[in-house]
Amino acid sequence: MALLSGILLQAQTPEKSASAADSAIAPEFFYIASYDGNVWMIIDVQPVSASDSKVRFIQVYPVCGTFHVQEDDHVFEGVSVRQLAANADICQPDEKIVARIRPLRRKIRDTEPFWEYVQGIEAQCGTQKVIHHLPVSDLLHFETLEAKAPRIAALWTLGKDIQQRYTSTGKQLLIYFSPAWDDMRAQQRHLSQQAAIEIRNGHYDLALPEISPHWRFDEQTRLSRVIPDLEEATGPEQDFGVVENVEQLGLKESQKIPYPQMGKIAHIEGDVTLSVYVDEVSGSVLNVAVLSGHPILARSATDAITTWKFLPPYRGENPLHLVVHYKVHYPPTIETATTKTTHKRSRRKNPKTQH
Repeated sequence: MALLSGILLQAQTPEKSASAADSAIAPEFFYIASYDGNVWMIIDVQPVSASDSKVRFIQVYPVCGTFHVQEDDHVFEGVSVRQLAANADICQPDEKIVARIRPLRRKIRDTEPFWEYVQGIEAQCGTQKVIHHLPVSDLLHFETLEAKAPRIAALWTLGKDIQQRYTSTGKQLLIYFSPAWDDMRAQQRHLSQQAAIEIRNGHYDLALPEISPHWRFDEQTRLSRVIPDLEEATGPEQDFGVVENVEQLGLKESQKIPYPQMGKIAHIEGDVTLSVYVDEVSGSVLNVAVLSGHPILARSATDAITTWKFLPPYRGENPLHLVVHYKVHYPPTIETATTKTTHKRSRRKNPKTQH
């Protein structure tokens, strides 16, 4: 509940905050870290040049007893960091923010429900680092704040404004309920791995909301303490065979390669190497020969890849050598001094998780 008690803006040298973190100063870079009760979203805004900016949309979400990380990137050409933050007083001194919202706090009964959406912002403002921990807007007379101090109110809506600017380019954030989720995650895995490393290293700890009691385990409150290793955080959410460099093959149609049930039961893992012969005119697969790999895994890979179709006319390597990686992903465990248990999540109604 510490996050809900008010707004806290801290500078590394508080005595200079009034002059260094003035509202006229634009942030050199910043990130917004929000939590909506199920998913953490980090919107990291960095300069590419004086006129361009790069935005990383990093999602962290619980799934099947662990946490996964996904990242989407976009470069806004002709839109600077200053312009992305133009409507919000990110560099406003903390005492001015607190003074503004203090008379606007609502009296909330313990039984009164409100949407659980908390967020924080970290920004580099000149020589000062400014950190905001924003209370849930439902705890304030927010409409009044928007009318009297719109640039302060914009701190709460800045993340959604940037997302809307992104979607206005015709793109969509990768949402983990979409049909193309697994394929897109595989293509962008290198981005997600870098994001997972940064989160694990505490790069976003200063502004990230604490873990909700609904998803907390082993008494950990920081997301950086519960993000698993890269294989677990960014690997397939279901067990499939993963084709090496699949995004570079020029495929027109391709079905996923299922992990054979017998292979999972017997804990059979490893690589399958195949030689694929493609019809140059139609792009259809003519034949698949197994060069190496466990027979149970190889059969699954062969059956799936036989149905693939490449963009015609096919001008690639023929036969094409493919490597299919098989690895069973097990729910992680928590080691304690006395017990070893799988991660437990809450019995929260309708959690946004998938299996």
